[in-house]
Amino acid sequence: MVLNYVLLLAGLALCLGGIYFKKVCAGLMGFMWGALTPLLAVLVFVRHSRISYGWTLAGMLLGAVVIAAVSVFFEKLAPAVNGFLSAAFITLLLLTLRTGRMAQGIMLIIALAVGLLIAAAAFKLRDYAFVILTALSGGLLAALGGRGVIMWETLTDIIKEIYRYGQDELRPLLTMALIVGVVGLIVQLYRLKEPGELGEKRPLAAFSGAEKNTLSLAGQI
Repeated sequence: MVLNYVLLLAGLALCLGGIYFKKVCAGLMGFMWGALTPLLAVLVFVRHSRISYGWTLAGMLLGAVVIAAVSVFFEKLAPAVNGFLSAAFITLLLLTLRTGRMAQGIMLIIALAVGLLIAAAAFKLRDYAFVILTALSGGLLAALGGRGVIMWETLTDIIKEIYRYGQDELRPLLTMALIVGVVGLIVQLYRLKEPGELGEKRPLAAFSGAEKNTLSLAGQI
């Protein structure tokens, strides 16, 4: 049950604070999608009788650490990488739940195509894509943790029920994630519109009196 509170708090921090704490939230988002995507790939493409939980956990940890590192140290790539993984994850999940009889190869191709399209758009619109991705990713994490806290369920129980009941379980979870994500999106977009948040130089008039004095002193030194 402790994990549920961790997911809830981490999700809210990611959702509301993406633009405020970019590197921390980029790492958290990368860790999230780097872990979830290999997990879903194993569940979809590997027969349950052949699943090795030890190797699955190792793959999740490896993916989480690698994507988190890329998101932190290569800031410009973070929106594209996480956009690709999140879009491919959601597409593959929806295809699996809606069309269980579709060939796995076709589902993989569709998921990769959607992921690449989102990645290209995210790379071109990096700042806004980062805000959208952190808001919605945080909303999903918070929704998972919140449901676990309210229903007294573990994360494993939630995943099992989604696979067992499909859209009936997924729909309210995604609705909750979307609501929380929209709130985070509004909060972050408000900050993104402030001067200097998109990387441009702020005009002198935009600085406060204390900031002007600091700049003047720095110039004299």
